[in-house]
Amino acid sequence: PVPVTPSPIVVVEVKPEVPTEIPLVKEVAVPQIPTRATKILANSDFSSELNHWDKIETPGGTKILQVTYDTMDYPEVLEFKRIGRVKEKGEFGISQSLNLDISKAPLLMVGADVKAIYSSLDSDEDRVYPIMIELEYQDAEGNVNTWKHGFLYDEPFKQTILNYTEIGEKIPKNKWYSYSSPNLIELLVPKPKLLTKLKIYGAGMGFKGMVDNVKLVTEGTIPPAEKPSEVVAMV
Repeated sequence: PVPVTPSPIVVVEVKPEVPTEIPLVKEVAVPQIPTRATKILANSDFSSELNHWDKIETPGGTKILQVTYDTMDYPEVLEFKRIGRVKEKGEFGISQSLNLDISKAPLLMVGADVKAIYSSLDSDEDRVYPIMIELEYQDAEGNVNTWKHGFLYDEPFKQTILNYTEIGEKIPKNKWYSYSSPNLIELLVPKPKLLTKLKIYGAGMGFKGMVDNVKLVTEGTIPPAEKPSEVVAMV
């Protein structure tokens, strides 16, 4: 028999087709976060004493309102102190009048560095705390409304009661604490139209507190950073 020679195996390399035009990869623009904030408050770090601020004062009690030294990080801070008689409550602090149309503002935030030193009362039926931040505003109907946030601390041997958690929080005693509100435009009901006043004060029979670096932001989209239990000194 005649031997059969096997046919050679031909390996064909298949190459992908090269497109005549290489599609361009589109760059996706990274959104820029605006950092500009409207400077509304004058002397919010109290470096010029109490200029541009008005006094809030309920008659009665022994009161001290001054700009004083606390630490190297807080050399000029607002201090307010009130000692009242039994069942003689009052308010004491400062306010600044505003006339700001925020009907179309996407953001409204308020904040401050606060230090609670002494308090004789928990929050009571008046819904006030020994340190208070309060905003007054008008709605579209011209009615005056308020938003407030208060601060309370625990005594070493006595736990204080946070009666109204929706407007207050507990903070360490005798230590600086940094507070920033949420975006109030999304929370306030009725919707604010005109911002009229900012108040920083204490309320009750007896209290003592310090405040510095008061902030009021009405534009921009930067959310507040996570709050530390103690303030880190700002450079």
